[in-house]
Amino acid sequence: MRDTYIYIAAKFSHRQKLLTLLPRLDGAGFIVTSRWITDDDVDFGAIRTANEHIEIADRDIEDISRADFVVLDTQGGLSEGGGGGREFEAGVGLAEHGFFWRVGPAWSCFHYKAERTFKDFEEMIRHGRK
Repeated sequence: MRDTYIYIAAKFSHRQKLLTLLPRLDGAGFIVTSRWITDDDVDFGAIRTANEHIEIADRDIEDISRADFVVLDTQGGLSEGGGGGREFEAGVGLAEHGFFWRVGPAWSCFHYKAERTFKDFEEMIRHGRK
């Protein structure tokens, strides 16, 4: 069975936690395409211009296209004071791939459209690609 490529759409504040999960996700056959998690070349706090924001958005959309599907992390609820990119990313993934997986609770009608749902990433890793 070939590896499954996933784009993880999550709060930026979850980045460090997700970095620690990458080896276990890889061991379960999931290759993460989300460069916002793996690359240190962008200081997200320093992005100021519209063109810089567009470059980041284009890169994320490219990463979504390289994935087999999107995994939407809804843990932690809504973002206060900005953010919200994960919801947009999940929508792009749904439109492009026809489905997505959700990790965490559903708090939007769209979240119920997830093909598979998991309480947390630990459960997703245990479940694997079945």
